[in-house]
Amino acid sequence: MEFLQNIVLEVPLWHMALLLVIMIVCLAFGRYLPGLMGAILFIMYWGYFYNLDKFLMQSFEFNYFTICFITTGVINAILVLILFIYVFSLKD
Repeated sequence: MEFLQNIVLEVPLWHMALLLVIMIVCLAFGRYLPGLMGAILFIMYWGYFYNLDKFLMQSFEFNYFTICFITTGVINAILVLILFIYVFSLKD
């Protein structure tokens, strides 16, 4: 657990600005579900791709944390894919 306390995650400012613009546009047009999906996709990108080296490459040992991290990422990706299909298949 000490490993997790020493990690400093990064989120680029332009990513935050882009997410803010997407959220404002979705709220302005009343498209709440696509806005929520955009937020979820950004958060997954920041957690599983952009900061991947902070989690795995800093002390790369194939241990239970690595297995849990990869499994959680795959499960989240599958759930987001299902929700993404569901959101954009809704008819208003």
